[in-house]
Amino acid sequence: METPGSQSKIRALSKKKTNIIHDQYTKSNDIQYENGMNSDVVDDSNVNLQIFFSRLEQLLLVDLKNRKSLLGNKNKTYWDFFVLVLKDSKGLYDGVLYVLNCQEVKTSVGRGRLFIRFCLQNHRLGDVIQQSFMINKAVSQFYTPECLWSNPLYTHRIIQAIYQLNDIKFDLLDSRTIYELDVSWPSLESRTRSRTISDAMRHRTNSISSFLSMESVISSSVPIGEDEFLTSIPKCDLDLSSFQQLADASLNGGSSAQSVSSNEEINDGSSSYWKQRCHQLELELDQTQQQHEQQQQIFQSDELDQNNSTKEMIDSPTQTDINISEDEMKVYEQEKQKLIDNYESQLTTLNEKYEKIKSYSVTLSDEITSLNFQLSSVSIQRSSTTDEYEREISNFRSLLESKDFMLKSLQDQHEIQMNSQKSNLKQLEEKQSQILSENNEKLEKTLQELAEKAYEISKQKLSQELEEKTNNLNQSRLDFDEMKRRLIKAIREKAELWDEKHSYELKLVEEQAKVWIPDEDALNCSKCGTAFGWTVRKHHCRMCYKIYCYYCSNNFTSGSTPNTRYRICDVCNEKVLSESLKPTPIDNTEIIDIDEYDNINVNFEVRSEKIASNISTHAEETPP
Repeated sequence: METPGSQSKIRALSKKKTNIIHDQYTKSNDIQYENGMNSDVVDDSNVNLQIFFSRLEQLLLVDLKNRKSLLGNKNKTYWDFFVLVLKDSKGLYDGVLYVLNCQEVKTSVGRGRLFIRFCLQNHRLGDVIQQSFMINKAVSQFYTPECLWSNPLYTHRIIQAIYQLNDIKFDLLDSRTIYELDVSWPSLESRTRSRTISDAMRHRTNSISSFLSMESVISSSVPIGEDEFLTSIPKCDLDLSSFQQLADASLNGGSSAQSVSSNEEINDGSSSYWKQRCHQLELELDQTQQQHEQQQQIFQSDELDQNNSTKEMIDSPTQTDINISEDEMKVYEQEKQKLIDNYESQLTTLNEKYEKIKSYSVTLSDEITSLNFQLSSVSIQRSSTTDEYEREISNFRSLLESKDFMLKSLQDQHEIQMNSQKSNLKQLEEKQSQILSENNEKLEKTLQELAEKAYEISKQKLSQELEEKTNNLNQSRLDFDEMKRRLIKAIREKAELWDEKHSYELKLVEEQAKVWIPDEDALNCSKCGTAFGWTVRKHHCRMCYKIYCYYCSNNFTSGSTPNTRYRICDVCNEKVLSESLKPTPIDNTEIIDIDEYDNINVNFEVRSEKIASNISTHAEETPP
């Protein structure tokens, strides 16, 4: 278990590292603006990027709470924190979905690292950290109350430094390096070497956490020279001296960094293990320093040998060679002076750009402070408005209580009044029932007298009405019989006219449809379809003008003169026979006149005066 003293040391170191991260990344951003390297792409071959990932992971792991399960202690990771916080954010939850759909990462450690790389490449890392640590409930659930992220000063500086990386292009989502994230951060070796099956097992056995994996990178970067180190970074020419301070600070505070990184993957919290580990790191550091000193000594001895050899070569030539070399030296000095002048002019321009960027950063910091002030003022206004609303709510509650008391008193008074009114209503109902009974008796007597008188009067009226109605009925029956006979005659005449019209229309349509077909157009019989030839002759029907064979047109009708006959087809012959069998309309009218209408009064008329008088008498007789 860690003591309070060790926790305070870890916090102090983490605060120092946040300051170093902020300072170094502001310097690197200024250098990038001066050199015009914003369009270059940074990948895993950059050692400074690897150091940045390890330090950011250490800051996220500081003061994380542990949760207990049935199998023992299980560490909460910053991946679980980001998943919980960003589940309601539509714009930033895409990174979480990308990580969950990636099949090459299996542990929560690797998912958290892949999420950081995804956000950094898509320029969302600053937004994610700012929005995540604004939710105090989730921060208190995952981190201790005295954590680094609860201090707004340090979080503001970290977020500001991360936002400055949005102008740099990154290439971090290479499929060749994602599988290593469960064990360590990717390095230059993972990009240059082809992937094999044993890579995952080798990385899982060799490294324990992100900090241990970065140890090899830092130790390998110490013994090489400055020129070789510059050539190892082909894409982003950053200021390495500024980041060397960050690496030295991480090595000096190795014990605290190891305690933070071990919280992610190693559950053994014994102090003896960390003491041994610190001792090992110190030994390794001494070894690397000794190797570096030895290499420097070897390099100096080589330089001395080269200088001696050059001196011997210089002493041997003749005086003419010396003169030539002097002329060449003069030319070289002139060129050197020109180059120095060019470099000085470039330095002045770079200094001017640096001052402009510095002034812009000052204005941005002023704007940020003003925005923070506005936020504080808004929060103060919100607290004041909430206090006012609470006061109003308390006043309304007191008013409601007083009104409830008034309602109760009024309800009691209303009940008393209702009881008194009910007793009065009962008395009035009794009096009213007595008066109604007396009036009913009087009305019954008067009604009996009136009914007797009305019965006598109605008898007289009914007798008169019966006589008049019997006379009217007799007259109306006679009129109805005459009208019925004339209506039947008109209906039959109308039906005959409609039949004649229909037959005439059919004939007219047939006549219009008749077209004389030439012999050349007809090759087959119109009815049976037999082909015409030498043995089968063509015959025209004189009614429909179509061409038939002998068997389909072997019918004749009389023409306009008694001795002439016309050839017709079978269809037209059937029509002629059906028309000849129908009775003529003239014969039908004669039969009807003989049978039914011998006694019809043709001069019959309905008089309007008589109908009007009948209607008026009927209206007078009916009671209103």
